Amino acid sequence: MKRIFTILAGMLLTAVVFAQSPEKMSYQAVIRDAGNSLVTNHAVGMRVSILQGSATGTPVYAEIYNPNPSTNVNGLVTVEIGGGVPVSGIFSTIDWSAGPYFIKTETDPTGGTTYTLAGVSQLLSVPYALFAKTAENLTGTITETDPFFVASPSHGIAATNITNWNTAFGWGNHASAGYLTSFTETDPVFVASPSHGISATNIANWNTAFGWGNHATAGYLTGFTEVDPVFTAWDKDYLDLTNRPVNATPSTDGFMSSADKTKLNGLQNANLTAGTGISITGTYPNLTIALGSSSSFTIGQSYGGGIVFFVTTDGQHGLIAETQDQSNNCTLYEAQNAISTPVNHSTNGKKYADWRLPTKYELGLLYVQRLVVGGFANAYYWNSTEFESGTCWIHHFGNGIATYDTKSTPYYVRSIRAF
Repeated sequence: MKRIFTILAGMLLTAVVFAQSPEKMSYQAVIRDAGNSLVTNHAVGMRVSILQGSATGTPVYAEIYNPNPSTNVNGLVTVEIGGGVPVSGIFSTIDWSAGPYFIKTETDPTGGTTYTLAGVSQLLSVPYALFAKTAENLTGTITETDPFFVASPSHGIAATNITNWNTAFGWGNHASAGYLTSFTETDPVFVASPSHGISATNIANWNTAFGWGNHATAGYLTGFTEVDPVFTAWDKDYLDLTNRPVNATPSTDGFMSSADKTKLNGLQNANLTAGTGISITGTYPNLTIALGSSSSFTIGQSYGGGIVFFVTTDGQHGLIAETQDQSNNCTLYEAQNAISTPVNHSTNGKKYADWRLPTKYELGLLYVQRLVVGGFANAYYWNSTEFESGTCWIHHFGNGIATYDTKSTPYYVRSIRAF
């Protein structure tokens, strides 16, 4: 059985104005066979369904066409939805306000009724112009339940109030203008404030103490005693060795040798990232420390400026996706320039310069892990695989549809890199 793909499908509202709203929508699709060749100048069997709620929602209307529509020399077939032979439902009774709605097309290239699912696409804002037909059914009169806005707080504002407010606004500072003539300060010297007891002598002493710098050496803390002057209680498992004293010869006094401190400082400053392992052999004070690769990487792991979304079978290599889009309105010709601009990358992504567009296959893998990586729009994204000269494949991260378009059409861009 041949698998049929419909592409470049479009919904167009009828442009002719009648005495009432038209009950048809124009639908076009390009028909290709399993070998990706156009099916041209041929009658095809089609069934069109309108689904409510989602791409797998309940069909509220379905129709077929008799006679069968025919493709033209470019493989393009055109039908009027609402003008076919109804199979179920009534087109004119669809409540377009109860959406979202989706168009499902099924096609038999031989002209029969052995249909192959070609795809599902969402009806966007233009088809919902049919909802305007409800205006034809508005009859009688409309009664305003609050014609004078009685329920509004502004209902009681009189002209005198407005005059008084305008006058008060022109006074400027109300207190100095006499507006608060009866105001009494209940605590004129701030008796209730914690700062009330601060004297000039206190302030002078504090200013002097501030100028001492280290209070201990200035004599302010003359009674202070250091209970562990050589850090004998220090935990050797900590890696913060900045202020740790050392001893040339390790002993049981709690000191660490200079050589061991250098090793552990190197480990602390190695800027370890996911995928890097640590090998420590021996016991203190005779330690051997080495850095090496971990056994494997995992999907969803933060690494290399982004999120891992594909790992090879040995767990050592794979693909990383940026955590944010590099553009939301970019032609294919502009895509790599957007990817190469550091400001378009996340904080970690700016650390790497080998970001690129994914291939069609890689973008498909990224779509599968879109929730793991996160941050994707409900829109089409570019990949680098050409369909033919002047066109390239795109993938919709809302409904999963893969199709193609001209390279000059703007779409979203999300870059990847390999490790």
